[in-house]
Amino acid sequence: QSTHTIVEIVVPDSPFLVDSVKMALARLDLVCHLMLNNPTQIQRDKKGQVTDVNGEGGVLQSLFHIEVDRLTSKDEMQALKEELL
Repeated sequence: QSTHTIVEIVVPDSPFLVDSVKMALARLDLVCHLMLNNPTQIQRDKKGQVTDVNGEGGVLQSLFHIEVDRLTSKDEMQALKEELL
C-alpha cells in the first residue's frame, strides 16, 4: 500500500496548468510529493478511445501524474476531485 494518493489528470494543454494544479492542491493543504506533466499529441476516435499518440493530427493534451499526501476518506477524495474540476 502506498503512502501517497496518486492523481492522474488528462486535459487539453494550456498555459499555467501546472501552477493551477499546484494552487488547487495548496487550497486543500495537500503536499505534492511528485508531479510529472507530459504534454502529448493524442488522437481519439468518435468514442473517445485513443487511436494514436504523438502522431499527425492529434490534439495536444497534458498528462499529469501526481502524488499527494495519502487520502483515506471518500470525502477527501471527492473534495480533491471537485477542486481539480
